[in-house]
Amino acid sequence: MDLKRRKIGIGVIIRDEEGEPLVAAEGQQSNVDHPEVAESYALWKAKEICRDLKMERVIFEGDAQLIVKAVNSQEKDRLHSYTFQLIQSFSNFTDQSALIAFKSRINSGPNETLLATNWSSNAPNSICNWIGVSCSRRRQRVTALDLSYMGLHGTISPHIGNLSFLVSLDLSNNSFYGFIPHEISRLHRLRMLYLPSNQLEGSIPPTIQNCQKLREVSFDSNHLIGAIPSSLGNLSTLEFLNLQRNSLSGPLLPIIFNISSLNDFAVSFNHILGALPNNLCSHCPNLRTLYFTDNKFGGQLHSQFNNCGELVILSLAYNTFEGSISKALIGSLQKLEGLYLGGNSFTGIIPSTICNLSRLQVFGIEDNHIQGSIPTDLWQLQKLTVLYLGMNNFKGAIPQKVFNLSSLQLISFEQNSLSGYLPSLDSGQSCPNLEIIALGNNKLSGHIPSYLSNCSKLITVDFDENLFSGPIPKSLGNLNYL
Repeated sequence: MDLKRRKIGIGVIIRDEEGEPLVAAEGQQSNVDHPEVAESYALWKAKEICRDLKMERVIFEGDAQLIVKAVNSQEKDRLHSYTFQLIQSFSNFTDQSALIAFKSRINSGPNETLLATNWSSNAPNSICNWIGVSCSRRRQRVTALDLSYMGLHGTISPHIGNLSFLVSLDLSNNSFYGFIPHEISRLHRLRMLYLPSNQLEGSIPPTIQNCQKLREVSFDSNHLIGAIPSSLGNLSTLEFLNLQRNSLSGPLLPIIFNISSLNDFAVSFNHILGALPNNLCSHCPNLRTLYFTDNKFGGQLHSQFNNCGELVILSLAYNTFEGSISKALIGSLQKLEGLYLGGNSFTGIIPSTICNLSRLQVFGIEDNHIQGSIPTDLWQLQKLTVLYLGMNNFKGAIPQKVFNLSSLQLISFEQNSLSGYLPSLDSGQSCPNLEIIALGNNKLSGHIPSYLSNCSKLITVDFDENLFSGPIPKSLGNLNYL
């Protein structure tokens, strides 16, 4: 280095894994008066050569002490700028290498060729302009990768863990297979992880707890097996967790409900078994939706949903729950809009506290052993759109006010022991939104009422296996959608 002339001589040697030289380069750089700049320039030159040679895995050696000194220096001159640009350049190179390694694991799909040409180290555009890639403005580091709905087929490269600034990863609706790489746990800035509707297998990596900033996780519709790892309970900022449509098994651990930020939790269509934890909202009072449909949950429902006052959707359908439905369970969930209890072994009657659920839109308790008469309290639920009461042991007449709910779209009372005539309509009522009425396999009698022709949106009418008599009203022929 000639400080008087402010020039440096640059020497770079590129070696293979055995240490044999591949490329040697030398040159001079003017306007240099610091050894730190000289060292930085040499490293930058080496990086450029490696990029031209399409080398993806490279170890750079230089005088690290000089570089550290440059970064920590208090001088505010071009030295800072030059060293920062060098560090940023190396960081971008790391992101680019990770993306190219990710692409190498994709072996088919309608957009594979598109990625092959767009995601290239030879492409003139920055990686921040690559398809599906978003970068931070300041550092130009990859912060989001969205390749959803691209029909990609392959495995998820472990190099995904090298995208250290990644905040959002969305690979939804592709055909990725194999395991979820443990290297994802190195993404400490990750907030959103979406991998639904793929063909991923194996277990959920317990090391995912290292992604402490995660807010939303979806592994829906894959082939994942094993138990839900208890380590998920350590994700203290998690708000949304969707594990539906897999083959997960084992019990549902109470630690999951220690996440105070949790709003939405879905594990429907798995093989999870056992009783639900008591007071599961004690530590996560903001739970809005719980989807437990089609598992092997069992036992009786008592205090599990105490303190769940924010619940909007509760789906417990098609499990092995038994016993009566407590008044406390029904009456305390006053923000419920959807309550799904069908396909279990519940007994007893529908408690009168059902009328407290003034926001309820969908109520399903079909395929149980509920008995007694259909409660008249149901007709106080002015927002009710769907009512499933079929396949139970209801007896008696259908309540007079059943058709007074103008919001109703579906009524299903089939396969009970209901008897008597169909109720008449109050003056001015016409069921304007009713689309499906299923009353088959009961003991209903009398004439089929002509007022059904006023339900102009009717698509399906099922009165099969009853005791109706008389002619079918001709006016039903005016229903255009029937």
